[in-house]
Amino acid sequence: MGSVDGVSFTNIDIRNSGPSVRIKSQCGRRAYVRNVLYENITADNVGNAVWIDMMYFSKVDTCSPEDVSTFENITVRNLHVDHITGNGAAYEIVGLALTGGSDELPIRGITLDNVTVAHYGSAGECTHANVSTIGISPPLPRGDGCGGVEVACAVDTSQPMGCYDDSTTQGLGMQFQAQVHDHTTLERCAAACFRAKMPLTAIDAGNHCFCGAKGALAKDSKLVRPLAECETSSCYSNKTQKCGGKGRLLTYSYKCS
Repeated sequence: MGSVDGVSFTNIDIRNSGPSVRIKSQCGRRAYVRNVLYENITADNVGNAVWIDMMYFSKVDTCSPEDVSTFENITVRNLHVDHITGNGAAYEIVGLALTGGSDELPIRGITLDNVTVAHYGSAGECTHANVSTIGISPPLPRGDGCGGVEVACAVDTSQPMGCYDDSTTQGLGMQFQAQVHDHTTLERCAAACFRAKMPLTAIDAGNHCFCGAKGALAKDSKLVRPLAECETSSCYSNKTQKCGGKGRLLTYSYKCS
């Protein structure tokens, strides 16, 4: 449960890698990361521009104040990314909501200053974090607890769910939504597809969210399986929901507001 304090990363060129900036923790670590500077970084063909994640494999949505880590006074300045790989998100800034009615955010004092991403799949997400931005492109999404109101989505129960065998080609050509990977619920995947302006939502193995255009799976009718085969994996962030199965892709429609 070691902590980090007072670290700088400057004048770095990154190619063919994971996220340019990545800090992660999970409920129960009880540590802190603070007073960290990332400055003057160029990157290309990376997973994300910025990934700050307090829920990494936590498999929970809330955490007690005694168990949560703290990220504070983290600055990312002059970060320029050309391509985000695949359909990856520019940002993933994911905090933990605290139990007990606390309004305190364990991710606080985060500054993004002159961060630009030229080619990316989606802007991503920002939830339960205190983040200030200065001249960044694309704009940072503002979710619940992050300067705005989160998109509210629900499964459209008037439309049938579907189940497909995607054991050979995961996602069957639909676009993977990295920003909700390992934080998956039916509603979060739907919100990602809503932001991406794609009406078809799909999840497999409990943690892989995909989005597609209308009729995206019309060519895959031979891969249709009984719905029960897509009810074997629980959603990573909501164990009461079913999110496909191993090699099984659950599809559904949604409504958002």
